[in-house]
Amino acid sequence: GAVKLTRTTYTITSRRLRVEIGLLSRELRETRLELVQDVVARQTLLERVLGVGSVEFSTAGAADNELAFTGVSDPQRVVRTVDRALAACVRPTLR
Repeated sequence: GAVKLTRTTYTITSRRLRVEIGLLSRELRETRLELVQDVVARQTLLERVLGVGSVEFSTAGAADNELAFTGVSDPQRVVRTVDRALAACVRPTLR
């Protein structure tokens, strides 16, 4: 059988969520942080035992623009990180 070489990198910045997939060929999916409406962390029983899970992001405006960070360690920490980034993103600027 063929061996599929992949590498996945998840990035959370002050402006974007980004998923980069691939080693030989690449796919990049990203969304602006201010478009994130819902964040859901999921863990099956086995994933809880292994300490991994998934974090799914629903965004405004497009049903096909969903992002998911899968197989991440401590998905609750990822949710907290996104919450902090969102709070900083939408914080009004003082004049």
